Amino acid sequence: MGGSMKMTALSVMLLMCFAVRATDAQAGIVRTVVAKKFITSSVSRFGLGIEGMAVDQVGNVYAVGFAGDGTSGIGSVANARAQLEQNLLVKDQTASSSFNGLRFLPLSPSLSTNFDLRALAADVKSHSVVQFLRSKRDGRTRGSPFCQNSSMIQPNDIAVAVKSGRIYMTGGAYSNVNTVVGHGDLWMCEGRSSFTNTSRELDLEPVEAKLLGLFGLTNGIEVSPDEKTLYLTESFHKFGEPYSNFIWKFDIDQKTGLVDNKTLLVDFQKLDGSGHVDLDGMRCDVHGNLFVTKNGMNGETVKISPTGELLLRIKLPGLYETTNVEFGGPDGKTLYMSGKCIDNPDLGCVDMWDGNPAPGAAWALSALHH
Repeated sequence: MGGSMKMTALSVMLLMCFAVRATDAQAGIVRTVVAKKFITSSVSRFGLGIEGMAVDQVGNVYAVGFAGDGTSGIGSVANARAQLEQNLLVKDQTASSSFNGLRFLPLSPSLSTNFDLRALAADVKSHSVVQFLRSKRDGRTRGSPFCQNSSMIQPNDIAVAVKSGRIYMTGGAYSNVNTVVGHGDLWMCEGRSSFTNTSRELDLEPVEAKLLGLFGLTNGIEVSPDEKTLYLTESFHKFGEPYSNFIWKFDIDQKTGLVDNKTLLVDFQKLDGSGHVDLDGMRCDVHGNLFVTKNGMNGETVKISPTGELLLRIKLPGLYETTNVEFGGPDGKTLYMSGKCIDNPDLGCVDMWDGNPAPGAAWALSALHH
């Protein structure tokens, strides 16, 4: 009798729970979670230019802006076990570079003989993407031009289609008070082969970037896990303040890498009235959901479905002006988000959230995880 009563009570509670969830869904209520502080101002070795988070072949996460020297240094944020780890990877000693976007690539068999790490970084000052390779012989990381065009506005951020060997880049002329089309751009470096093959990497000459289009201010960029869709953020400013922010999606031609069929995925002013908050870096998980950083006074990252539905808000107690995001950790489900420290804007901080049911797309690329 007592057992039956307990089961009945449990059933009622479950029915009530499902009813609340159904009511929330019908009312359009979006779940909100709060991230944990990971790198705080008391221990941070990053400066206010912290940006370009990316995961390497074994699950370590890195960011630009290491050692507080603007954006000329790249350093680690966390190791593959999701433990705090802040070490210098590479630094431009000449002050001729300013890195922003960052991505790591798989090492093909020919490269893995001599190197244990391969990365691409967007260099704003040189209007190029720089390739970094870390030598097994002496442990040094050396860079060389990989993709360039003097007509590029920056580049700001980069996305990589590993199977085709293509790179997509954004840039924005943020010094303009009022934004017009042409203050942002979209570029591609055409791949000669997959990044897992050898033919391209044996050619030491930089690839010439190709202009794909002019926009308002472009920033965040990502390629879907199946490499068929390109996502791009675009914003417009008036008197130096943002008033509209969009995410566009494009079909990627599998033969040429060119994009077409421009389609609006999200208009943030219509979505939640946040058109006045700039968008920054974004990443996909393996299911194609986008995690988009919102560069405003209150740190926040939002999860957007491939169809443009707002699925989740992640509040960031340690950050404001959130800049970028990446998955790492032992199972690829730990999400790291960077920005200025809430209590010291001269330093860069990182918050983390480990509640996503699927790993990040970039994390899943490496066979070393399996």
